[in-house]
Amino acid sequence: MRALANSFWLGTKELRSFLNDFVLLGLVIYAFSLAIIAQAQSSSQEVHNASIAIVDEDHSELSRRIAHAFLPPYFHRPQPIAERDIVSLMNGGRYTFVVDICQISSAMFCTVDKPRSG
Repeated sequence: MRALANSFWLGTKELRSFLNDFVLLGLVIYAFSLAIIAQAQSSSQEVHNASIAIVDEDHSELSRRIAHAFLPPYFHRPQPIAERDIVSLMNGGRYTFVVDICQISSAMFCTVDKPRSG
């Protein structure tokens, strides 16, 4: 019974100190009301129909699978472009994302290291 009474008095003490701290009280009210309402009414935070280009220097099965992994409704179909065109197309606003797959990518991901025993 004594532990329950101690918990009650410590809880009321913390509640009184919380109610007297106006900065903390204002922050809690903001975080659990205005911030949630503002986020709920804002625009979507997800990518929707983003234009994407692929610079495929590898031309491997892995790079083709990566290119086909960008699916609607998040992305448009990836368009192949040359590496020299990246800057001009990005600055012109033609593409939102450009994925550059270099020549050593498939060799890097497809090698299997055998574990050593000993």
